[in-house]
Amino acid sequence: MPQMFFRKKTPKPIDLSALDAFKTAANTPDLDGTGSFNPASPIEDVPQPTSFEQNPFDEWRSLGEEAWRVLNERRIAEIFPGCDDFDACSEFLLYWELIQRSSSRYRREIFVGLRPSPEKPAPAFVPRSTFDGHSYILGKPARGKTSQALTTLLLQLAYPENPGDEPPAIVIIDLKPQGDRFLRAVADLIAQQRGQELRFFSNAARYESLLFDPWTVIGSRNDMQAQAETLFKGMSLIHPESQDSVFFMNEQRYVLEKALLRKPRSLRELILILEGLTREKGGNSEARGAHGALQIFENATNIVVDGRVPPGAEVIDFRNLLNHREVLYVHLESDEKHLSSQATGKLLLSCLLTAAKQRREDEQLDAAKVYVAIDEFHRLAAQNVVSFLETSRDIVHFILSHQSPESLRSKNDDLFRLLFDITSFQQYLSLTNADAIDLLRLVSSRRSEFLQSSSRGTTQSRSESTGWNEGRTEGTSGGYSYSYGLYGKEERWSDGWNESRSQGISGGTQSGRADHQGTGESETKIPALTPEMIVRVNDPGERVSLIVSWGEQDSSISPFQGGPTLVHRIFPFSKSLADSFRRDAWPLRTPPTHSAQSSEPKGPLFLPGPKAKGRTKRDHYNDIGEDLFNASGTKPVGGKRSRASKPKKKKGPKKTKGSEEPLV
Repeated sequence: MPQMFFRKKTPKPIDLSALDAFKTAANTPDLDGTGSFNPASPIEDVPQPTSFEQNPFDEWRSLGEEAWRVLNERRIAEIFPGCDDFDACSEFLLYWELIQRSSSRYRREIFVGLRPSPEKPAPAFVPRSTFDGHSYILGKPARGKTSQALTTLLLQLAYPENPGDEPPAIVIIDLKPQGDRFLRAVADLIAQQRGQELRFFSNAARYESLLFDPWTVIGSRNDMQAQAETLFKGMSLIHPESQDSVFFMNEQRYVLEKALLRKPRSLRELILILEGLTREKGGNSEARGAHGALQIFENATNIVVDGRVPPGAEVIDFRNLLNHREVLYVHLESDEKHLSSQATGKLLLSCLLTAAKQRREDEQLDAAKVYVAIDEFHRLAAQNVVSFLETSRDIVHFILSHQSPESLRSKNDDLFRLLFDITSFQQYLSLTNADAIDLLRLVSSRRSEFLQSSSRGTTQSRSESTGWNEGRTEGTSGGYSYSYGLYGKEERWSDGWNESRSQGISGGTQSGRADHQGTGESETKIPALTPEMIVRVNDPGERVSLIVSWGEQDSSISPFQGGPTLVHRIFPFSKSLADSFRRDAWPLRTPPTHSAQSSEPKGPLFLPGPKAKGRTKRDHYNDIGEDLFNASGTKPVGGKRSRASKPKKKKGPKKTKGSEEPLV
């Protein structure tokens, strides 16, 4: 891990109020990384330092793992606002240092940024094991793919999970036209921290570079079919599934295996054998794509084709890279030498995978962990490279970075969808592609959004009523009675009539007042990827990424659960240190010399043109291969014709259907 040095500069105000909650703690964690706790005195008030030279982080470090509780509420930049102004210090490095001092629970995680919440900017972690399933970084130019995303991952993955374990080997393939000085400086920093020297290869003649000899790996395989498979994948001799493509693939494989049966001792010997088997008279013209794919290395810069290494030069040793966990930086000039760079990168990856598998099979060793980071991956993308990801998950772990999904689409393939399916960690620094957004929405399902509501109010009421009533009643009555007395029976009759009337007016007024207050919560299902999230990702000022992680989430500190999550990116270095990285010049050749394989044409020996008088093209090839093919006294390949004999007219290539050249 980069050591932090504190230089005396302008004093910055330091806010240590976040530590107040721990001043009365009875215990502080043991800083040996085991996570155990030993009794210690409470943290006492100390005078606030006036400069970083007084190292205000001593009190911070005394909290140990308990510091993560503070960071769930506040970020380090709020506590130490001046840390990013110092060359060897940054907010990211302070988070990383805390991880190294914490228990294994935190060392199993990779710090990817902060939750973009002003109230609680808690750290976001992804399990280290997730990156074994390959990683994918997508973002438009100048969005910080290298400086904020790729570099942040490499700095952490380059170190072992547990102290004392072997670190992984690191291979960085830089396909930017002029190279990325910042990325190379980071690779150099990782190598220095390990006590190693950065291994550097470039196909640009102006830089001091290692040499690449593919035959050191291919020729070491005793199995001829394994040799053919390494070359077949490395040269992208893969076609879309169709009747014609299967025919051409079979023809090329047959010719390649036939050439390998002749036991070539270098890549040049193999090229010459394929020349005779495919392009000379009577050759298999349907398989000439195999020769064309290898012929491109004949004049490539810093590629060894004849097995002869110039004095003082070094060759990439893949076995040593794996055994000693070295750091290899590969720069491929993808502008002026696009086809050569693409072919070199694919063959180099094929040789790396072959060496890793052979090391595990032959020596019965545990697979050496290797991380391969490819910047501007779309310049190298091909069907065979994606197949490397599908078959190498347990040996080589890829981190791929490029700009747009459209650059991975061709007439026959959509490599973006394949990468989307087979990568376990994805980070999007911009989202402007409709297909990418649709895929993310498809896998993100829906999430619950809980909305809280409250109400408060007063109700007043008033009512009035008026009325008028009138009534009238009338009736008749009558009766009969009799009795006996002194004078006999007496009878009486009675009748009557009555009538009554009534009138009245009634009215009243009623008023009232009521106060009410209430709260409630409702759950709504909404898409996990919302338009607001996309807007935040596309805002360059926010520095917010969208992260999707499909790794082991059960024990993760901050599980993502396979859904898109916003994360705020932070720079891994201070601005002054990053600017110095971008100014670091690459080692030039001094004095300038031409490599053994010059990029200039080698005359009529390897280029078609008018035949020399009295000599044939076959005579030239026999002169070249005399010490190669005829060392055992065998006849020259093709045989020499008598000069007296008339050369026969050479027929043109046989017409065939479909494409014969490999896809790149």
